[in-house]
Amino acid sequence: MDLGYRERSDHGVPVLALAGDVDLATLPSLYERVNRFVIAVEAPCAVIDLSDVVAMQPVALGVLLDARLQLRAAARELELVCANEAIWSLFVRSGLDATFTHHASVADACSGEGRA
Repeated sequence: MDLGYRERSDHGVPVLALAGDVDLATLPSLYERVNRFVIAVEAPCAVIDLSDVVAMQPVALGVLLDARLQLRAAARELELVCANEAIWSLFVRSGLDATFTHHASVADACSGEGRA
């Protein structure tokens, strides 16, 4: 399965929604799209929405961590939307659950509410 991307703004908050499988085959395009998204962020908060990600290999965590570090260096925050426990378990097993804040919905992501 391919990896799809959709960028949008939700009440002024930039959102990059991913859909499909994140694996070694899709990793180069994931890195390119996430990096381009991060560079364009001017808002204090940005969201990467993993709601429609079906499967994710641990190697993708590095791309998300890099995005978070880039935004933090620019005094911005990265929030994740991830209600899928199978996907979130990758963050837990790697210890990155303490690094990323995740939410059940995009609406909650930058409001400070709904932490999953």
